[in-house]
Amino acid sequence: MNISQHRENAHRLVEYELTGEVGQKESRNLTVNISEAYHDALQRLSLVQGMSKAAIIRQALDHLCDMIGREALYPETRNKV
Repeated sequence: MNISQHRENAHRLVEYELTGEVGQKESRNLTVNISEAYHDALQRLSLVQGMSKAAIIRQALDHLCDMIGREALYPETRNKV
């Protein structure tokens, strides 16, 4: 990612934070369209791990947040995830 794109993305993150939409609900629904291959992988991971598909997605998001760094995702606020 180039510097210009990084700045634009950071600006979007700050705008999102300022809208006041953050943390309004305890949980939210998410509908995604994924390829058959991703759906198959999600189903298999769910079976192997003995977890729901939602739990697998939450675990994957936690891992990605840790990789990127929570301080990069929450620069002005406390870590929420």
